[in-house]
Parts: sequence; structure tokens; C-alpha cells
Amino acid sequence: MKNWSIAIIGAGQLGSRHLQGLTKASIPMTITVFDTSMDALRIAEQRYNEVPSNPLINNISFTTHFEEIPGHIDLAIISTSSGPRFQVTSNLLENRIVTNILFEKFLFPKLSEYDQMGKLLSERGINAKVNCARRMFEHYKILSTFINLSSPIKMEVIGKDWGIGCNSIHYMDLFALITSTSEMKCDFSSLEKEIIPSKRQGYVEFLGTVEVTSSRGDKLTLSSLKDYSGDNVIKIKAGNDYYEIYEAKGLMFHNGEESTINTKYQSELTGVAATEILVSRNSPLTSFEESARLHTAFLEEAISFYNTVTGSAGDSCPIT
Repeated sequence: MKNWSIAIIGAGQLGSRHLQGLTKASIPMTITVFDTSMDALRIAEQRYNEVPSNPLINNISFTTHFEEIPGHIDLAIISTSSGPRFQVTSNLLENRIVTNILFEKFLFPKLSEYDQMGKLLSERGINAKVNCARRMFEHYKILSTFINLSSPIKMEVIGKDWGIGCNSIHYMDLFALITSTSEMKCDFSSLEKEIIPSKRQGYVEFLGTVEVTSSRGDKLTLSSLKDYSGDNVIKIKAGNDYYEIYEAKGLMFHNGEESTINTKYQSELTGVAATEILVSRNSPLTSFEESARLHTAFLEEAISFYNTVTGSAGDSCPIT
């Protein structure tokens, strides 16, 4: 049986959770975890040791030295922050043979990097997915198969300061899954006219509302509010059907009828995703091409908003 080579590039918060998730994979593998920070590697190793071991993991190594990354990688999980992600991935592809990639999001802060990365992936025939993990949740899979598309969908996400910059792409991706279209336009005119420092140094966040319209005429309203006091909720109106989804509580209401849902952590998902990608080159996760369309629709408006508020004239917005 093939022993798959997996490399995690970036061992921070998400990278360490991906590593935990690989302990649930059902295929033989060798794992290399790379980061320039020894502290990040120590934390990743500690978290790896906190979960039950997997006898299918034949070897795992932690390194700050790029040259110790294997020459052939069956799956590269790119879990750096967005700023260096393009350069890190480009360097990896120039110096290693990579068959599959799982990108974390927000993909890149600069618009030009999307076309450049798309060409690199296409030239090398790399199967690339983006980790918008709600596509792996069973309740959203089911919902997407029988939702009524005879009239435009209305979807709303509302909650308290949930990170509209870095997390909107997750809900746009869910919206794309439900409406079966990834052609969208964003309107930032209802955001508060201020730039808020992100929890991650060097990046920014916003407060207020972003309106998204699909090419079908579907509407998505994203509201991250400072003084909101209710539960974070996703609301979907499709024909005569109305859904309210409370992910933190594990509850979904369909026309008032309550059911429980299972919102999984990343550490429960990566092993499944890796197995699907490697064994069948298939996964419900979004392709790079589709996700790039969603990212750039959001980023174009984010850059314009950021430049207007800060007086800048750049071609990027530091969203992580």
C-alpha cells in the first residue's frame, strides 16, 4: 500500500489543528511539518501529542529548514497567514514536486496573486482545494441538494464581531454551494468607515454589513456588529422554506421545526479531507478556481474600501 507524503507548511493555530486532524486519516502517511518559527513547531508537536496516535503515520518530523521538506509531496497543506502564502507556495512549487494542495483562506491579500497562482497550478497539473470546511458538514450537504432554487435565495449571517474580513469567504462559499453559482458582486457601502486591527498582528478587520449579490439575483447579507447581543445565526429563505441555523448551539430550524446538527472542528475534518483528496483526487471542498472567483469578488471591494478609509493607493488589503 502506498505511503503518502504530506507536508504542512505553517504550524500555527490552523496548521497544528490540521496536524491533529491527520491522526484520523485512514491511509499510510509520512508527515513533515515546516515553519520558520521553532515556537510554532513546539506548540504543533505538543498538540499532536495530545490526541490519540495513528499507527498509519509511519513518521513525523518538525523542521525549520526548507531543505528537509521531501522532494515529492502528495499533499501540501498551506496553512501560513495570507501575507506570505503566495511566495511560500510559489517557492514550494519551484523546488518540489507537489501533486495536491489544500489551501487555507483568506487565500492572498493581493489581487494579482490569484491569476499568477492559478497559472502555476494549471501548468503543473496540481489538484488544489480551498479549506472552506462547511462543504464537509452533513447538514449543508443535504440542504444544498434539496433547496428550492425556483426563485432567488435570501441568506443572512448576523452576529457580534465575528471577523467579517477573514470569515466572510466561508459564508460566501456556503452561499455559492446553496445557489450553485460563484459569480458574485460585493457592496461595502454599509461598513463602518474605520479599519480595526485584527487579532493577528499586521492584518485588519471591519465592522458593519457587506451585501453580496449572485448572478442569479440571490442576496447574501453579512453583518458583524459591535453591539449585537443575540446568538450568531445563519438565516436562509428559499421559496416557502425558511431556515435558521445556530452553529454554536448545534441547532437548525426548518420552518420552525428543530433538529440537531454536528458542526465539526478542523481537527475532526483534515484526516477525512486528506484521504478523499489523495485516494480519489476528489473532495466536497471548493476548487481553487471557484474559490478564487469568490475571493477576488470580495477583495476588489475590500481594497477599494481600505484605500478610501486609510488614504492609501495600494493593490492589496491585509486580510488574514
